[in-house]
Amino acid sequence: MAEQAHGEEARRLIADVDGVRRRTRASIGGFWFPLILFGSLMLAGTAVGAAFGGPAVAVFWTVSGPVGGAATAVFFVRRGRHAGMQRPPAPWLAVTALIMMGAFATGALGGAFGWPRFAAAGPAFAISIGYALFARLAGHAPTGILAGALAVLTAVLLLTGVTTDVLQVVVGLAYGGAFVALGLANAAQRVQIRANPAAR
Repeated sequence: MAEQAHGEEARRLIADVDGVRRRTRASIGGFWFPLILFGSLMLAGTAVGAAFGGPAVAVFWTVSGPVGGAATAVFFVRRGRHAGMQRPPAPWLAVTALIMMGAFATGALGGAFGWPRFAAAGPAFAISIGYALFARLAGHAPTGILAGALAVLTAVLLLTGVTTDVLQVVVGLAYGGAFVALGLANAAQRVQIRANPAAR
């Protein structure tokens, strides 16, 4: 009887530790916010481009990009503190900075050298790489698969020779819609894990 009681206690302890691990990972690794934020910005940027043209899109991202990046950095810092981390979650902040710098650099180079298709596709590739890294950090395979699929879509659009306008619209709608949907799913999963320690 004593051995059986110890065995049950050990199983409960293991289950409790596993539940804490999952809840902590959900607190640190949940990245629903940048998915929803930048997905929404991409949808909004696509609408701005369709209504007012390329120069308006440049202004839109010049303003919203840094603001979105700063908001994402604050999100990860606060998430780390909430989970009891004494240091900022440096890898998440580094990937956020990488996405911002890559998107702006490729867009600026494309504009400076008169390569509108590169200016449209380059930031998309930077975003795909960044979110693949987010997926690696979080151990979230669906995000990695989505990032790869979107990069392939962008490459196919480049190779098929669609116009720059079509490329911008399709990429903006595909990335924006997919990121918002996945962000909502990620947020729902995080809530479920925090509410139910046995949830996997």
